[in-house]
Amino acid sequence: MSVRVFKLLLLLVIGALVGILVARDPGYVLVVYGERALETGLWVALVILVLSYVLLRGALFVIGRVRRGPQALLRWQSERRRGRTLGLMQEGLDDLVQGDWREARGHFERAAGKRSGPLPWLGAALAARLGEDPAAEARLIEQAARQDADAAIFAQGRLQVDNGDWAAATTLLRPLAERTPPHAEALWLCARAAVGAGDHAAFAALLPALRQVRPRGDSAIEALHAESERADLTHLSGAALETRWQSLPRHFRERADLVGDYVRRVAREHPERAETAIVDALAQHWATGLVIALGEIPVADPARTLKRVEGWLGKHPEEPALFLTLGRLAARAGRWDQAREHYEMAVRRNAGPAAQAELGRLVHALGEARGVELLVQAAGGLPDLPLPPRSASSVT
Repeated sequence: MSVRVFKLLLLLVIGALVGILVARDPGYVLVVYGERALETGLWVALVILVLSYVLLRGALFVIGRVRRGPQALLRWQSERRRGRTLGLMQEGLDDLVQGDWREARGHFERAAGKRSGPLPWLGAALAARLGEDPAAEARLIEQAARQDADAAIFAQGRLQVDNGDWAAATTLLRPLAERTPPHAEALWLCARAAVGAGDHAAFAALLPALRQVRPRGDSAIEALHAESERADLTHLSGAALETRWQSLPRHFRERADLVGDYVRRVAREHPERAETAIVDALAQHWATGLVIALGEIPVADPARTLKRVEGWLGKHPEEPALFLTLGRLAARAGRWDQAREHYEMAVRRNAGPAAQAELGRLVHALGEARGVELLVQAAGGLPDLPLPPRSASSVT
């Protein structure tokens, strides 16, 4: 039940009660002044007194406002209008939260009729967009532009960012972002569009202003910066990739997502670089994905890497991925029994289908029939690892 309906029902109940009281006992009031006398019922007299009080208070209020000058009266009218506008906008926001786009749009448009600037028009445009009415959305944004061109431009730029039209968004938002001082949110959206378009140079040009204005906070800026670096790395290879990697700030070369991307690019041709990057990153922040990646690299000296990784068991004795990687490193070193032991430990610790598949592949190569069953159950892609000859049955 809405507040308006509740108030109406309450007034009806009060009116009914007053009617019952009047019908039961109307009362009697006699007012004599000089030779004149006024007779009426008690309830009518009370109504007259209440109306007289309200009219007197209203007259005194208006007189007080007028005595303060026309500016005070205009300010009072403006405050009342602003209050009504805010109330309508609050109702519109409530409707948006509840998913009633049509009611939300109606409330915002009524608020916009109170000359309150572009915000109600933009709220109505958002409701039209959520209600999948692009024609109405364009019309409402145009109405907002008549109130404040910058606000409408920003809204259109935001729409282009949401649609993934990076070029159009940048064209719209760049003038706002390049102002002094810049429009903070427009600056952020320009940076977002640059990352989406894979234009690392454009993002790098915006980065100093982003760090100065801090539109979304330092952590959000760092996350967007890392996303830009990741996208840039995917376009590089060979010496250019290595130079770019070494030029990154140290904290980026310790991020699991960036290290993972770099490792995938260099692991086959330069496994030693990939191994170094993983080991350095794990020394700062433990990441299960990097532990698994280390087991998939064709390292130059598996026995040496195996010994290094075994040293990590002291700090991470229950890490399933660590046993999977130990098994793969042992297999690369030709230590079949040791590899089998590590795979079995990984399976017992629920390391996932990859551990089960590795165990199945190994025991099948060792001549055990259950290896095929394990492989079928796992059904996962595996890295290319050496396997023992069928006659192998002990540690090599």
